[in-house]
Amino acid sequence: MKNKLLGILKYCLLAFLILSVTSCATLFGGQYQEVNVKTGKEDAVVYVDGVKQGKGAVVKTQMERDVTVKQVKIEREGYKDYYLIHKQNHKHPLYYVSWIPGVIFAGIPPLTDSGPTSFNYDKNLRISQDFYIKKRFKKEDEVYLNLAKASIKIFDNKYQLYEFTEKQYLNGARSFINESAFRGESIRFDSAVFYEVVEGLLRDHNFKPKITSETKLKELNIIAELIEVDINSIEKEQKYIYKYYTGDIIIKWAILDKSNKEIYTNRFNLRSDEFSDDSWSNAKKKTIEDAIVKSFYHFLDLEEVGEILKK
Repeated sequence: MKNKLLGILKYCLLAFLILSVTSCATLFGGQYQEVNVKTGKEDAVVYVDGVKQGKGAVVKTQMERDVTVKQVKIEREGYKDYYLIHKQNHKHPLYYVSWIPGVIFAGIPPLTDSGPTSFNYDKNLRISQDFYIKKRFKKEDEVYLNLAKASIKIFDNKYQLYEFTEKQYLNGARSFINESAFRGESIRFDSAVFYEVVEGLLRDHNFKPKITSETKLKELNIIAELIEVDINSIEKEQKYIYKYYTGDIIIKWAILDKSNKEIYTNRFNLRSDEFSDDSWSNAKKKTIEDAIVKSFYHFLDLEEVGEILKK
């Protein structure tokens, strides 16, 4: 009987050790986690990595625990699409359960409890209402706009790539980044691409006339100059490396009269939304385009611009 009891105790101790070493959270954490995306708007449609999750003020999503940064997109009719990221940033509660058998009974911590499913997302992802930017379409009493020029004025067509830890980035600690942590690289976003982006904005927002011969007298010229582009590479390293990007641009918009004299001009210094590291070159381009779209809406929303367009 005594030997049988000792055998049971040994078996239990062995089971505890196995549980500790092979990871409680990793084994039982689950491949997916439910995350509530709180959009605050009933008309908001939520996508995660391009897959539609639902519509409403609170959308329950399923995010895979695979230690990749998830791309979240919020769509609303009449508003700019809003992009943000979500990532696994803290340990699953079962990770701490793994410590009990190993440390108490054998003095061994859960050394291997660090698989993808051992990390959790924040359960709630709240969207600030300030992030919703209303689209600006041409009004009936406004003139059409012709894109006279879209140019890039960046020296040697290079942008600056700044590499941050997430803590540095959130604290706005750019001035403390070591000089070797940023470098100029080819932007792969030339004037032709820039022109197409701006031309597309004018067309999609009804500022391009369908029959140009009938609307010449109702048309003003517009120019756009991309003056500076900084790409922010944000990285957080735990067991795994999480990386995502934002972009900062300085852009000039100007409206010209028929003799190509500037009527009004303004410069904007804007930051893009957040984009996941799904593709390095693709992520760079997305940050630039997103910031350009933001500047377009801000420019057209200015009172001075509105008055000019009504002439």
